[in-house]
Amino acid sequence: MAKLIIDKKDYGIHAFVVQLRSLENHCPVPGIEIGDIGKKHAYEAIDNGFVKFNHVRIPRNNMLMRFAQVLPNGEFKQLGNEIVMYACMLIMRGILCMFASLLHSISTTIAIRYSCVRRQTADPNGFEPQIIDYQTQQYRLLPGLATTYANFFATINFRNILNSFKKRSSNFSQIDPNELAKLHALSSGIKAMVFDECLKFGQINRLCCGGHGYSASSGLQPVIQEADAGCTYEGDNIVLYLQTARYLLKAIQKGFSPHLYLDNLSEIKASELFKRFEHYILLFDRLYENQIGEISNRMISLMEDQKLDRFEAWNSSSVVLVETAKIYICLFIIYMNLNGIYEHQKIECAENQIILEELFELYLTYGIVEKFPNHFLKLGVIDGQEMTVHQNRLYELLKKIRQNAVCLVDAFGWSDSNLCKH
Repeated sequence: MAKLIIDKKDYGIHAFVVQLRSLENHCPVPGIEIGDIGKKHAYEAIDNGFVKFNHVRIPRNNMLMRFAQVLPNGEFKQLGNEIVMYACMLIMRGILCMFASLLHSISTTIAIRYSCVRRQTADPNGFEPQIIDYQTQQYRLLPGLATTYANFFATINFRNILNSFKKRSSNFSQIDPNELAKLHALSSGIKAMVFDECLKFGQINRLCCGGHGYSASSGLQPVIQEADAGCTYEGDNIVLYLQTARYLLKAIQKGFSPHLYLDNLSEIKASELFKRFEHYILLFDRLYENQIGEISNRMISLMEDQKLDRFEAWNSSSVVLVETAKIYICLFIIYMNLNGIYEHQKIECAENQIILEELFELYLTYGIVEKFPNHFLKLGVIDGQEMTVHQNRLYELLKKIRQNAVCLVDAFGWSDSNLCKH
């Protein structure tokens, strides 16, 4: 991939086929320098190299010209719809998001199974309890379990949304550019959040296994390494959050909704399920509206009152913009979970439904108490007394989820023999 520049005019990034090695002795051809980038944290079985070009000439036909051409006279010609190339990135991100959820489920399964067989510190009767019965262990483990399920529901629904748009728009070639921009903002933020949480809880799960978690035989090391790499490949997570935030600012400035809701939202809102969680959902809705309003006003103030240019105002607000994007993506995940649980209740498995609803409530309370407590309090969405109520509810939910924790990780379908290859 390289820039195409004709007569000093930049036509953007395009794909070219370039011969690197001689067909006779396999040495680099003149003008080509190649080498290995050296050792990495992981992926040692995968070769990653560098290449340098020094005045290398290639035939015009070495440019891949399905969507753009350079004619023999040097004229550039656009073919088809360049949106199709852009949309391919969305599909890739959708796959990566599901992969991160899969990784997260592995570390969660390992840590919870370990915590159910490991016993430590005798009680007054001389009985050593399972370490999962300690509240501190539950507080670290079980919100990660709730987040695993939340991200699974969200990424599966997002994949279905992408496939639906692809089908309706003739492989994205006829998609509304506004809808494409929304999908791009969502794909950027979801990819960043699921890998952030996969790495965060992967490390927490490792610590919950004590010294055994540091052993290669735990199976946790490759999960953490994969998640670590995922936070920067196919887009650095902070940059992706900022791409999402840019779209959110555009939405509030131009007066359109940035949210993508499923077609059955009105049906869900009329259900008993929605009534149960309506209070939580309204809190997160208010949090997002207050947050985006605050950052929009801040940007306007920096440019109008302090006379900063747009770049300076953006840079001075970038930390808050990242937080705004996180809240927006969390809200999307909440609605996708609501849809997943709503569809599940049609299966007529009442016991499973109760467990999923408790797990969803744990995800919501954890979001209030641990993920965004400063924002909820600072923006006046809740007060200190209500925060205490949510914190106590979180402790209650830990006890409930603990009873079904093993069944919930067993539902991922990982056998112990598949969790570690060492």
